[in-house]
This record gives sequence, structure tokens and C-alpha cells, in this order.
Amino acid sequence: MHRSVVLLAFAALLALPTAAGAQVTSTSITLSWTTPGDDSLLGTAAQFDLRYSTAPISSANFTGATRWTSMPAPAAPGTRQSVTVTGLAPATTYHFAIKTADEVPNWSGISNLVSRATLAAPDTIPPAAIRDLAAGFVWLGWHTASVARPHGRGAAR
Repeated sequence: MHRSVVLLAFAALLALPTAAGAQVTSTSITLSWTTPGDDSLLGTAAQFDLRYSTAPISSANFTGATRWTSMPAPAAPGTRQSVTVTGLAPATTYHFAIKTADEVPNWSGISNLVSRATLAAPDTIPPAAIRDLAAGFVWLGWHTASVARPHGRGAAR
């Protein structure tokens, strides 16, 4: 009996950012999907094959895209699963697609395609050092008031 695996959903692969932390960083993107069954909706699938590329992915070039090897084992059908792809370049758009296999392995077709860009790299360059620091001179000056001396009587001679 030929078993086929139908990928139910890779829809909205990327979880939205939450208050607890973003799902996209300068070097990683977190993907999520709903796990299909071994035979469509029944049984547990055997493996996932997630691929990513900076070029769009299609059925024709799926195997040429980079394979992410740190995939979780498939959970029960209908379970929401996720994985964080790390080691990505900052400020770069990546395209993702996934396939599912049963134990034979019979492979599903590729999922819907999802694209996301990593964030720009954080600013890690410190300001330049100050090179012209100097101790300033404070010039204090004053004028003495001259005492007016009367002319005439009683004036010093």
C-alpha cells in the first residue's frame, strides 16, 4: 500500500513577535507550522525537511536550497511546532519551505513559501576617542580702584 503524506499547513509560518521577545533577530528567524499526520491526518509523520535560501524556493530548486538540520521530530497531527533557524546574515531576506515524510519515506510536496528579512545588525561600534582633551587655563584679572586724592589742602605732597 502506497502511503502519502499531505502537508496540512505551513501557513503563517512565522509566529508574530510577542512582548516576551521578537521572533526575528539580526541572525535568526523562528518558523512555526501545524504538523500533518503520517497518512494525511492519521498517525505521526517521521521527519521534516526544512530548506532556506536568499532566492525564492520552488519544487524545482528545493533540494538546492540550504537544509536546516536541527529540526524537531514530528509531533501528533495538528500540533503546532516551531524551529529557530540561526546563523543567518543581518538585513537579508530569506525564503523558507518545508516537506514532511512518513517512515517509508514518502515525501509531501513543498509547503507554502514564506519570506522574512533578518534585522539589521546591532550597532557595536563605539564612538571615537576624544584626542584633544586639555586642562584649560583660567585667567583671573582685576583692577584696583584708585583712591582719588583731593588736590589742595591736606593733600599729600
